[in-house]
Amino acid sequence: MHNPDHTLIQHPARIAALRDLLLLDSGPEAAFDRLTRLATTITKSPVALVTLVDADREYFKSQVGLSGQWATRREAPLTQTFCSQVVATGEMLSIEDSRFHPLGEDSPALREMNIIAYLGLPLTLKSGHTIGSFCVLDGKPGDWSDQDLAFMGDLAALTLTEIELRSGSKHGQAVTPWDEIIETTPDLIWLADMDNHVRGLNRAARRFFDISEAEAADLRVGSFLHTEAFHYLRNEALRTADESGAWSGELYLVRHDERLVPFTVVVLVQHDKSGRPDSWCAIARDITALRET
Repeated sequence: MHNPDHTLIQHPARIAALRDLLLLDSGPEAAFDRLTRLATTITKSPVALVTLVDADREYFKSQVGLSGQWATRREAPLTQTFCSQVVATGEMLSIEDSRFHPLGEDSPALREMNIIAYLGLPLTLKSGHTIGSFCVLDGKPGDWSDQDLAFMGDLAALTLTEIELRSGSKHGQAVTPWDEIIETTPDLIWLADMDNHVRGLNRAARRFFDISEAEAADLRVGSFLHTEAFHYLRNEALRTADESGAWSGELYLVRHDERLVPFTVVVLVQHDKSGRPDSWCAIARDITALRET
C-alpha cells in the first residue's frame, strides 16, 4: 500500500485543530448518523463513516453498517482504511476496486476490513486543516454515478457544517444558521407533517412551484405536487423511509409553467420521542443536465 504523507497527518497544527473540536471519543450523535444512513441509501453502499483522523488512529464519529470489533471500538489504526490518504491530500478519493488500485497493494484495509470499494470526501475546516473523511465502503467493486458523487459532496458539506456549528457554539463564535443553508441551496426542500401539511418550503422550491412565502404557510403537499408524484411519495417513499430511515429515487416534478422536470429525490422521516413518525422532509435535485449528457 502506498503510505500517505504522515508529516501532514501528524502536523501539530492539524492535530490541535482536530482535538480542539472535542469530538474525538464523543460517542454517536443522531445528526451525524442521519447523514451516514442517507449516504448508504443514496449510493447503495453497505457502510458509511464519518472518520476523524488523529495522529495514530481513525475515530468513527458516525458509522452505519460496520460489524464486530470495528462497530464496538469505533476506531481503527491509520492503516485500516483509506481515510488517511484523503486527509493527507485534502482531495476526494474514489477507488472502485482496491485489488487493482495502487493504494490497495498489500493493504491491511483490503485484507482485514474487506474494503474493495471506497469513496471518501475530505472534511476540511475553514482554517484549511483536513480533519477526516465522509466516506462509503463496500466489500464488492463500486460503480458510483455523477449523481452519487454530487450527493456525497453535499452530505460531506452538511457534515462539516454540523462540526463547525458545534465548534462555533463552544467558542462563542457566530455560525451560519441552518435556515440560511436551507434557503440558499439550489435543491428543492420541503418539510411536512404526516398529514402532509407543509411546515417549511425553501426558496428554491417556492420559485419552482411559484409559491409566495405567505402562501407556503398554509399549504398541503398535494397542492403543489402533481397527483402521480404525490401518491408515489406518500405510498411508496414514505413507507420505505419510515422503515429504513431514508428513501431515494427519481421523479418528474411539474414546474409552475407546466414543464416536467426530472429530479433525484431523497425522503427522510423524523420520529417523535415515542418512536412514532412525526414529520417528513424531501430534498429534490434537478438532474436535467445529467439526462442531456
